Amino acid sequence: MPVTSNVHQFATDSQSIHAPDLPLLPKDAPIHFELAAAHEGELQAFFEANPAYFLAVLGAPAGPQAAYDEIHGDLPAGWSYTKKWLIGYRDPANGQLVAFASLVSDLLADTVWHIGLFVVATELHGSGLAASIFGCIEAWAKSHGARWLRLGVVAGNQRAERFWVRQGFAQVRVREGVEMGERSNSVRVMVKPLAEQDLRDYLKLVPRDDPARD
Repeated sequence: MPVTSNVHQFATDSQSIHAPDLPLLPKDAPIHFELAAAHEGELQAFFEANPAYFLAVLGAPAGPQAAYDEIHGDLPAGWSYTKKWLIGYRDPANGQLVAFASLVSDLLADTVWHIGLFVVATELHGSGLAASIFGCIEAWAKSHGARWLRLGVVAGNQRAERFWVRQGFAQVRVREGVEMGERSNSVRVMVKPLAEQDLRDYLKLVPRDDPARD
C-alpha cells in the first residue's frame, strides 16, 4: 500500500466537502475522501481491477453495476440507521484509489456502526495499510458515538476472517444460506466493543444477532 503524503482530509478532487474529518492517517498514508455519485466510474474501475473480494464472496468478478449498487443501494426495509458513509482512499502520487470502505452509523440500534464493505487493492495486501485504515475508522467512529462495530464476513474467506479476528472482532452468530451473486454463503456476524462492555449488552441492543433466538 505505497503512498507518500501526509495530507489527510475528506475531499472530492480539489474541493473539500462538509463532513466530519476522519482521524489523521499515519505519515505516508493515502488521502481519504467521501465518495458521491460523481465517483461511480472511479469506484467501478477499482472494483474491476481488484477482483479478489468479489471472487471469494460472489464467485465472480464485480458486475457492471457493482459501484452503482454500492453508492445508490438502499438498506433492507425497516432497518434503522443514521447515515451510510462511503469512503475512498487515494494514492496521492498518482490519484488512484487504493482502498474503499462503506459504513453505516447507528444501524439497527444507536451506537452500533456497521462495516459493510472494506476492500484494499490486491497488490497492497500484507503491507499493513488495511490495519492502519481500520484503526483510523475505529477511532473516528468511536469519537462520533459508536460503542460497537459490527460486520459480516463470509465463512471460508480466510484472509478476511483472519484479518477481522486480528482487529478484535468476535463472532456472535452465523447466518446460513445468504444468497450473494452466484453463491449461497454462510455469513459470520462479528462484533467488536469499543469500550469495556459484554457481548450480552450488544445482543440486547440487536436481538436479531442473538443465536439463542434461532
